[in-house]
Amino acid sequence: MTLAKLLSAPKSELSSRGMLHTPLEIAQQPITWGETLRRVVALEKPLGATLRSAFKSSVRPHVLLLGAGTSDFVGRSVCQLLRQRWQCVVEVVPTTDFVTHEPSLLLEGVPYLSVSFSRSGRSPESVRSLEHLLSRTPRMSQLVVTCDAEGTMASLSAHSNGFGIVLDDAVNDRGLAMTSSYSNLVVAGLALAHWNDLARFGEILQAVATGWKRVATVADALAEQLASRSFSQVHFLGSGALNGVARESALKLLELTAGRVSSRSETFLGVRHGPLSAFDGKGLLVALVSSDPRVRRYELDVLREIQQKRLADETVIVAQNPDAELRKLGQVTLNIEVPHQVADDHLAPVMVLFGQLLGLHSCLAHGLRPDAPSPDGVIQRIVSGVEMHA
Repeated sequence: MTLAKLLSAPKSELSSRGMLHTPLEIAQQPITWGETLRRVVALEKPLGATLRSAFKSSVRPHVLLLGAGTSDFVGRSVCQLLRQRWQCVVEVVPTTDFVTHEPSLLLEGVPYLSVSFSRSGRSPESVRSLEHLLSRTPRMSQLVVTCDAEGTMASLSAHSNGFGIVLDDAVNDRGLAMTSSYSNLVVAGLALAHWNDLARFGEILQAVATGWKRVATVADALAEQLASRSFSQVHFLGSGALNGVARESALKLLELTAGRVSSRSETFLGVRHGPLSAFDGKGLLVALVSSDPRVRRYELDVLREIQQKRLADETVIVAQNPDAELRKLGQVTLNIEVPHQVADDHLAPVMVLFGQLLGLHSCLAHGLRPDAPSPDGVIQRIVSGVEMHA
């Protein structure tokens, strides 16, 4: 059943099948991105003052992008753009690493400015990491981007050296899997990179949203058709910012099928260094191809090798304005048609959508409930049972 049909079904049916939230949360994303940007724009003056204060010293702050699970992948999707536009060291540190190895991760006397991403603002590791940084010397601004105004991290952001950006409650996903919360946290992160050029970023965001709308119906039908074939393994490849998208796409498929579909992610060049051994010629490959001509040449080489060695049963190419040479390397190509060349960083919110659709339809193909796809409650919407040790 296509996404459009799912959304038009009676709420009572959707509720009984455990998919009252997830299909809508996937479908609503291009619309919600505008509201996320508006919320950042509304904070433009205090945000600008906070960042100017952080960057005024001759010693630039060391920026940490913090999050757990999908929220960590948000950081990986926006890291490179932040590094280039803020002109300082920007590092992604999963909070699941921070709480266990903080003494070896932070250097005494170094000014750290953190950006914490979290859907709920309640993940134990992320809360503890933020608490530590807020109390640390030297004092620096610590930014929080969350989807839940009632979460602990939203409250902590009101601290004297905290700064909070709370997104619309509509993107605080009620389903187990983060979908619209991921892409909207990414949009907020990209907006932070453009804090002094938000009007231009708004134009780019509108262009990529329009590009997705042109291909959304085709992408949905393709995801449904591929899910019906029950591939035992699916590989996602992406480079740079799109590696964060590849990781998130693989996780979404794994979560929504309760691990019944083995999904992996890697960079295009990294896959040759061992992971290619897992390609058995029977799986599905989803290639998130860069828009950068130089990067794309490397990726084309890898795709040719996979094709020549017959290592994938089917290859789906997802790319901005793919040329004829690229189209030959996949059975199906999804064209994110954008009038002007857009950097990979800005494409991240769009490039994740096919993986989300594949996860949704695969979930249904396996007879699972998209809003709660873990039948035995092995994973939950908010991680619990984490004890913090001194």
